[in-house]
Parts: sequence; structure tokens; C-alpha cells
Amino acid sequence: MIACFAVLAVANLINPCFGSALCADSDLVRLEADTPRVVDVPHDAVPGYVVTSVAFLGQTLNVQHDCNADINVTGRFDVLPNGDVIVLATVSDLIGKNFRLFVRSIVETESWIDAFVLRIRHGNQIVRFLRQSYHGHLPENSPPRSLVRGLEGLVARVPDAVDMPLRYAIVDGPTELFELKTSDGMVQIESRMPLDYEVESQYMLLIAAGVRGGIWEPAIARLWIHIDNVNDNSPVMDSPSYHVVVHRRYSARRNLITVGATDVDNDAIFYRIENHNHYFGIHRKNGSVFLRHSGHRLTRNMYELHVFAVDSGGKHSKPSTVHIDVVGRRVRRRKMERGRRELRPLKQIEIPESMIGDIFDLDNEYYEVFALKEPSPKFLEVQPMTGTVSLRQGEKFDYETRREINFTVLITRADDPACELCMFCCYSVVA
Repeated sequence: MIACFAVLAVANLINPCFGSALCADSDLVRLEADTPRVVDVPHDAVPGYVVTSVAFLGQTLNVQHDCNADINVTGRFDVLPNGDVIVLATVSDLIGKNFRLFVRSIVETESWIDAFVLRIRHGNQIVRFLRQSYHGHLPENSPPRSLVRGLEGLVARVPDAVDMPLRYAIVDGPTELFELKTSDGMVQIESRMPLDYEVESQYMLLIAAGVRGGIWEPAIARLWIHIDNVNDNSPVMDSPSYHVVVHRRYSARRNLITVGATDVDNDAIFYRIENHNHYFGIHRKNGSVFLRHSGHRLTRNMYELHVFAVDSGGKHSKPSTVHIDVVGRRVRRRKMERGRRELRPLKQIEIPESMIGDIFDLDNEYYEVFALKEPSPKFLEVQPMTGTVSLRQGEKFDYETRREINFTVLITRADDPACELCMFCCYSVVA
């Protein structure tokens, strides 16, 4: 924010003109403002042009002009809630004119006035920056004397006196962190020490440009320096170890426990398990550890998983251990041998001739994929993920022409494609 100049004493008197109309009695102002700040405004300033600023302390702000002045500037200027005094309408018709402008600040029962003398000057005859604000970037942890990037256009000039040498200075902001240098008439900003994005992500400097001897009023520009985040920190798991009890009656895909991690770089975090585990998985985005299969397939009473977090830059956290205790009676199941074809029991179903849509569901387990083995009835279809056998749209059963339907469903496992099973089905159509 442009620094406030001439912050004046509090006046306990409130002139009716000051409160009801947006103007101020000049005698009252003389009591409060002996040395107003002089500000040059270019005649070609467009609406939104920042004339100056007052220090913002959370106060209520409003603009008044001199009631006794011959120049009416009502509606030409305003003050924003952050203290910036801006142009609302063109001022080219006021070129060569001087007038007073007052910004009144009110905090509860206290008030004070900042007074300014605005001089409308030809834009080619005053010191001007090419822009009123600039944005530069500096990667975090850059070594001292690193240049802020993106400030190639940071320069001021007097258009009608291009050879006039200008002097630059930082007039507000953290000068203990940054220093100003000039090179071939261009302004450069260097860092004095490494800066951490996690401590502060941006800084603001006020740069002044003026002429030696004070021939012209100095120009002021805002400079925003953005500290760019660098992935210099690894994620950290919330806990070094976790414990969970799993019952063998739990179904597949059941969430068992959720692990978490944090990253001070605010990078996206993904979760993984060291070495692929056949029985347990982890949701990569939310860290939920789940059963890949139903609990009765667990062959041991205790498991240990080593989970870790990875940020979007590829940095790994230290692993945490998930201790899993398995309880409940173990169920002996026939184990499928890899690569061997097996058969499920024959299904014999009677269906009414009028039946349409879904006919029946196969006994499916998680990770199984279903398909009709050729040659198959063209009027039937099976949902690959659910195992639901249904009549195709527009088809129907006919007891007189088709009383029995035989077909085979081929079942494979997504997690073990070499395991393949077949199920023979027989439908009897009844009238």
C-alpha cells in the first residue's frame, strides 16, 4: 500500500458540511492539515488509476473535497476500503488545476484526516512508471543476491525529458529481505537471504522514482514479489504405526483403517503399500486400507503392512507399519490352481414364457468377470461385472419354438486372468 503522508491531528469538531455533503470546510481543514501532501495526477489518468493511498488500520474511509473551492471535483475521486484513492472519472478537463482532497478515517469515536493537494499535470511532463503495479517471482530457498524474475519492465520516465536521469529507492517494505539495484536504466530487485514459501508466500515493496533536486514529484509503484513453492519437503505420516482387528466374516472391499500424511509444500499426496500385497490394498487418494477379498481367504492370524505417502513431486515419506490381527474361525475352501479350468455346478432354472429383462444373477465374487461362451444364444446377454443374465431388448421367449436353452458362462478373475472357470446353465421355458 502506498505510504500515507501527512497523517493529521484528530478534530473533535464535525462541520455539518463535512458530514452531510462530501466536502469539507477549508477553515476546519486548516486546523487539521497544515502541510498537505502534494500529488501529481496525469491528465490522461483512466478510471481506476490509483492516485495515492492512506494507511489502512481497519477504519471507515470517505473522501471529501474543499467546500470553498472554485473547482467542483465531486464524483471524480473515491477511496477504496483498503485505503487506495482512485480516479472515478476522467480529469483531462482539469489540466493545470490544483485542488485539495481530504480522506477522513473513523475508528469508533476517533477520527483523523489525511489531506492532499492534487495537481492535474500533463502526463508527458511528470515522472511516471509504465505501470502502477508489478509482479515478480522468486523460487523459495534461492541463494542470497538472486534476481527477482519478471521485472524487466520496471522503469519510470518523464516522456518529454527522456534523458532526465532518475533515481530509485525502496520507500516501504521489507528492505532487510530485498535490495534495489539499477542496470542500464532498469530496476532490479535482489534477495538478501533465502526465503521460505511455507513462512511467507508473497511480499510487497513500494518503489519511488524521482529526479535529483525535487524538480518533479516522485512516482510510486507497487511491487509484489511472489515466492514460488519448491518441492523441498517430503510428506510425513501422521503416525509411525497403526493397529486394526479384522474378522474373517468381513466382505471384500471393506475399509479397515485410514492412514494419513501431511506435506508442508501443500503438494498432492498419494498412498502406497511397500511390495504388492495379495490380501490388502490401499486407496491411493484417501489412504483407506481395505480387503481385496473376503476375510475367509486370509491364511494367517497376523499381518504387517508397510504403507507410505508420495507427493506429486515424487518425494516419499518414511513408512508406517499397519499391524493387522485376524480373528474368527477359518473356513477351508478349495483353492483354485493357477491356469487350471474348473466347473461350477450346473444351474437349472424354469422361467415363464412372459419373462423379460433380467433373468437371474450368478453367484459372483469380487474381481470376477463374466462372458457368454460361444456359441451362445444371441437373444441373451450377461453383464460382465455383476454376472446378471438377461434377455436382450426386444427379444422374448416362445414356449412353442424354444422350450429349453443351454449355454455356458465363462468366468475369469481380473486379478488373476489365468484362473478360468465355466458354468453350464439350462433354462426351461414354461407356458
